[in-house]
Amino acid sequence: MVKSNQNFRTGLMIVFMLAASPLTISQVQAENTDDSGMDSIKEIPKSAIVQKEKVRTILTERVIDGNLQVRYFEVPEDYTDEQIRKALSFEGETLGWAFVNAKAYNAGIVLFNGKAIKVGENAWRMTSQGAVELGGRHLDLELSGKIRGQNVILHGTASNEELTYKVIFSGKVALAGEENTFAIAFVNAGLQDTDSGETIRLFQLGEIQVRSDNQIHLDEFRKSFVVD
Repeated sequence: MVKSNQNFRTGLMIVFMLAASPLTISQVQAENTDDSGMDSIKEIPKSAIVQKEKVRTILTERVIDGNLQVRYFEVPEDYTDEQIRKALSFEGETLGWAFVNAKAYNAGIVLFNGKAIKVGENAWRMTSQGAVELGGRHLDLELSGKIRGQNVILHGTASNEELTYKVIFSGKVALAGEENTFAIAFVNAGLQDTDSGETIRLFQLGEIQVRSDNQIHLDEFRKSFVVD
């Protein structure tokens, strides 16, 4: 599922060096500007996964199993028209492990209908839909969060007809050589069942592809990850 080429492996090596933190489940406040300040996933407040006062929308389309799915990216009202015009699209995939009750299971994440809007110096607000496969369980993802420099954090929900989990995906992003491809590592990530309290820890590596109709906007995104 993840392309194997020298550029991408180089990007992953950069991510590994950047992401030398221990694998722990952690918490983020929705508006915390320090993305590394995290505690127990069991204490994630509902305010961290609920967005309010969403207004304008951006249409996105994706073909899944031969069927066209039309989605709308909801834009918070404090975003300017200029920010919306500079919105980037992204999608990606990761592979790795899920750890449950001292056992490891193959797991993977797919992100699609992603949007990123620049909100400050080297800072981007993000929203994405997706899916996660956990040892045979399929869950749909609804995520929002931010990239600040090389740090990425997404929070939201993962659910199917029977289960709902709170979600935090935290890690690193790095350039991977190709113009619109970025290596991504979710090294501090987890899901918690909202009913039973079951906690699933994740370790995931992969890549995202970022697109824009305006090359200048894409260049701005790339520059966000350059370390002087």
